[in-house]
Amino acid sequence: CFHPLHLTRAGASMAAMVRNGEGNLRGVNVDSYEGQQAEGKTHGSGKQIYPNGDSYEGQLSEGKRHGEGKYTSSSGNIYEGQWAKDQKHGKGKYIVANVY
Repeated sequence: CFHPLHLTRAGASMAAMVRNGEGNLRGVNVDSYEGQQAEGKTHGSGKQIYPNGDSYEGQLSEGKRHGEGKYTSSSGNIYEGQWAKDQKHGKGKYIVANVY
């Protein structure tokens, strides 16, 4: 389900509509996404919620976690730091949820 977005036309074909701007989406690998998009991919700042309950909030580039971001697992564990091409990369910290 796609909600209001700025749509730009690529070429003369209406079939070639490309999503750009702010918006919401739902997909196969991401239960929901709210944030910026470019060329039909998550790009810029946004928040993703995954089907298993995990979430990511931060920078994205071409559909991948890239830059500063915070990943929270459904169990409450958190990784906050740098990402590159969907992988933890650079400085960051883990916060482990208390399990009692």
